[in-house]
This record gives sequence, structure tokens and C-alpha cells, in this order.
Amino acid sequence: MLQRMIIIGALLFSSPAFAEPERAKVGDALPTVTLSNQHGKAVVIADDVKTVLYVGEMSVSKVASAFFNEQEADFLTKHQAYYIADISGMPSIITKMFAIPKMKKRPYDILLVKEEKDVALIPRKEDSMTVIKVKEGLISSVDYVKTGEELAKVF
Repeated sequence: MLQRMIIIGALLFSSPAFAEPERAKVGDALPTVTLSNQHGKAVVIADDVKTVLYVGEMSVSKVASAFFNEQEADFLTKHQAYYIADISGMPSIITKMFAIPKMKKRPYDILLVKEEKDVALIPRKEDSMTVIKVKEGLISSVDYVKTGEELAKVF
């Protein structure tokens, strides 16, 4: 009986419903994405986008914020870039009381991921920012950076 339960469990958790989602890769079309910024305004990632920066962890979020805080307010716009911060795992009370008010002080847009499914296709690597370069609507490269110096080289 125990052996049968183990086999059933293994089958269930190896099924596509529990599998890791397939991530976007070089050559794929960049999907149309609409996210709200820190001010609650819906933002559609434009067709002429060149760079998408995805941050899913606090450690690299601090690095990205430090970098962008040193740039001009329209830095992202000038570089046809979008900064996406995944806050889906953050407790809502922390999000509402601390994170969003702090982000509202930033002069640049931070697109917020409130549900993981909204960015399930974005490739990611632990302790790194994902940098997706786009050319003519297609993903031309996917890289990962950890430091402000590496992020500066992206632009």
C-alpha cells in the first residue's frame, strides 16, 4: 500500500500541473505584458522595448534601486527599458505599509508583479537580476547580473 502511494505521489508531482513553467528563451517573441507601476497606473511594455530587467529577490532589488537612484529620472525611458519587481511573495501588510510607499518616492517606474503567474515565463536565476534584451520584438539574449557594475554594462 505504501509503495502504491509513493508511486501515485511521484506521478502527481511530476505531472505538467506541478512542473516548472517553460520559460521564454532567445528567439521567442516577447509576450505582451501589462503590469501596474508603484502608483497603480497600468503600463504596457511597448513594442519598441530594448531591455527588460526582472528582479525577484530583495538582495538584488537593493542593487537595482541603488543603480537607478543614481541615474536621471528618465533613464529607463531613454534606454527603452522596463524595471519589473516581483513582490508576489511579499506579505501584503509589508507591501502596503512599507514597500509601496518607499517605491512611490522613486522618480522612475517600477512595474510590480503581484501574482507569480503574471511573469511565469520570465527566466530567472537565484540571487540575480534577469536582463532580457529584445530586438524587433524577439528576445535576443537573456543574461543574469548581480552587481551594480554588471548592471551598468547592460546599458
